[in-house]
Amino acid sequence: MLLELFLLLEVAALVCFGIGFFRKNEWFWALSLIIFGILVFASYNIEQSVSVVSNQTMVGNTIFYGHEVITQPVTDKTYSYFNLGIFLISLVLFLFDLFMNWKDGKSGKR
Repeated sequence: MLLELFLLLEVAALVCFGIGFFRKNEWFWALSLIIFGILVFASYNIEQSVSVVSNQTMVGNTIFYGHEVITQPVTDKTYSYFNLGIFLISLVLFLFDLFMNWKDGKSGKR
């Protein structure tokens, strides 16, 4: 996963977590659970662009240019453990809010 995409999903998941926490909304809890679940497995291999290497070859009167992007994978397990911890906290709070609404009768008629 690209580093920029990882950071975008991380911010989106934390925003959903915050909205779910303050509004007690199960839909935002479910959305944050899905995003954090994806990020747990996707954060094992994060690629960040390090440098661009330009190649120039000349064949006869024609010059060919080639650009190669060298990427470096970041395999730090701290990101995965952080996302797993937030995932478990989201799961507990999701179930708590779900059963509190069910107890109060806000989820509809049975």
